[in-house]
Formats: sequence, structure tokens, C-alpha cells
Amino acid sequence: MKDDEIKVRIAEVAKQEFLELGYVDASMRNISAKAGLTTGSLYNRFRDKAELFEYIVGDSVKEVLEKFESFNSAYSVEEYRNKVNVDDEYESSAIKFLIDKMFDNYDSFDLIINKGVGSPYEDFMDSLIVVATENTKNYVLAHKSNVVDASVAEDLTHLLNVALFDAIAEIFRKHYTKSEADFYMKNIFIFYNAGWNGILDK
Repeated sequence: MKDDEIKVRIAEVAKQEFLELGYVDASMRNISAKAGLTTGSLYNRFRDKAELFEYIVGDSVKEVLEKFESFNSAYSVEEYRNKVNVDDEYESSAIKFLIDKMFDNYDSFDLIINKGVGSPYEDFMDSLIVVATENTKNYVLAHKSNVVDASVAEDLTHLLNVALFDAIAEIFRKHYTKSEADFYMKNIFIFYNAGWNGILDK
């Protein structure tokens, strides 16, 4: 068996170990045994549990973070606030974009959100909140600078985004299907849009 094939086998076994026990309690010894390898052979390929976890989920996380940041930087709240069709608005939103990307690599994000405490990516959702908060804060300041200072805008957008992204995490905690996720997130999107319109139109 080629080395790449062995790594794929290790990743399959490790994913199950992480899903069953969580990152903290997963054992490199167990993983090597279940993969039919010696611990030395496993450590020759992955120096520790963190590197193995990175091998499994790293590419998916980096792609989502990169594209989400790029999407947010180009995202025009004004454009979407002026749309009438809610279906089009949700379909073009950063939230829909994020849900699609995370479901494209469901196993990785299931692992991170539900079993990733202690792993290199336990702060993944916080990273998304930082990106979204910066974008929204800048928009709020541009449109409400006469009544909202920078610290208030940042705190407000941070608190609202914490709740929003916890809802996204809950989609994975509850193991909703893609259609269920879109249904719930579309309604949450409508709820948040109404709230932001109320704040920005004051």
C-alpha cells in the first residue's frame, strides 16, 4: 500500500476515533491499532494528534475562512437591503454561502463543532464571528457614525453575531439535514434583517 493510501486509511480511522471520543480523549495508540499500524509507523507520518486533526479538517477550514472573508469584504449590505425578494436575498447572503460551504464538507465541520474542543480548530466559529463583526461594524459606522461610536458598534455587532453563529453551530449539533438547515437559517436571516433594518433606520 502506498504512503498516500496509508494516510487516507489513518484519516478514516482517526475521524471515527475523534467522533466517538472527542479530540481530547482520542488516542494515537488506538488509532494506530485500528489502522493496523505500529505507533511508530503512525508517528512517522503524523508527529502528534494535532497534526493528524489538521490533516483531516485543515483544508476545509482554510477554504471556508478564506472564502468567507473574501465574500464579506465584497458584501454590500445596502444592495441586499434594497432587494424586495426575500428568496433572492437569502440565496445571495453570506449566511447561505457559509451554510453551503460547510455542508459541502459536512464531516469536517461536524467534527470541529461537536468534537473539536482542545483541537487546533476549537475556535473556528469565533474566527467567523471576528470576520462578520468587522464587516458589519464598518457598515454600521458608515451609516450611523453620528449616533454610534466605534466601541458601541463593535460590541453590538459582536453580540448579535455570537447569537447568529451559535445558531449555525446548532445546525450541526442537532444534525439537521441541508434542507432543514436552509429552512431555519433563511428564517433566522429574515429575523436578523428586520432587526438590522430597525437599528439602521432609527
